[in-house]
Amino acid sequence: MQEVLPTTQREKPKSAEDTAHPTGVSVAVLYLCGALLLFSIFQHAFFPPGRTGPAKPLPALVSTLPADRSYSGPEGDYASTLAALKRDAQAAPGTQLLFLGDSLTESLRGDCTRPECVEELPSVWKEVFAPHQALALGVPGDRTENLLYRLAQGETSGLAPALTVVEIGTNNLAFGHSAEATAFGIEAVVRAVKEKLPNTHVALMLLFPRPKDKGDQTPWKEVDVVNELLQERVRGSPKVSVVDCTRPFLKDGLVDTSKLPDGIHPNGEGARAWAKCLNRAMNKYLKD
Repeated sequence: MQEVLPTTQREKPKSAEDTAHPTGVSVAVLYLCGALLLFSIFQHAFFPPGRTGPAKPLPALVSTLPADRSYSGPEGDYASTLAALKRDAQAAPGTQLLFLGDSLTESLRGDCTRPECVEELPSVWKEVFAPHQALALGVPGDRTENLLYRLAQGETSGLAPALTVVEIGTNNLAFGHSAEATAFGIEAVVRAVKEKLPNTHVALMLLFPRPKDKGDQTPWKEVDVVNELLQERVRGSPKVSVVDCTRPFLKDGLVDTSKLPDGIHPNGEGARAWAKCLNRAMNKYLKD
């Protein structure tokens, strides 16, 4: 026989009024969900990705991790080249304008064998950049991972520039890296520069227009993709200016070989165009 509980011990059926009011736990959950929603709205409104607030982790790609490389240049192997750059840096502790990059940066002060390096660029460097206590540290063929390696090896130790110009990434594309990997690598370099030189302002150069194939003047579309990604992820970051020099290096929709004779490296006129792009940052962050 089924036991019948006394009326006082039976579960009372819930009325519509009972079910209409949430319990204390339910109210707490509702408040928590509301708070998370408001925080998410606030975060995206005031701290959009790639701008301010905590930086998102970068993916572990070849382009974002420091890497040595096999190299043979004027100074010998890569280690000898890096040692020479360190000596240059140690000899210029008062540097206020620092350039970090690849062969485009190396070209600025005429440290290359192309005709314009001998005939044009040294005079432009002396006239335009040298008065700002400038130093250019560039290695031909370097990619983002190589510049990260140089920074990790202490290339900028002892320097405290007011403005650091970062020009890197074109060799990543030439080496077969995707636009996304290249952009992530450039962003990693910007972060490393800010870590090594916390008081500097970074002028990040978007990639100059360049052809994919030698002898062609058609701009490589991947360059535009990299630059769009950098605009999205880096523009607005604290102490970083994004410098777009695309327009001055194009003529009638093609790479302007009067400024980039081989489609990549600047001559004297190209160096002056580069300086003009940097003029605003130089005027703002460099002392007279």
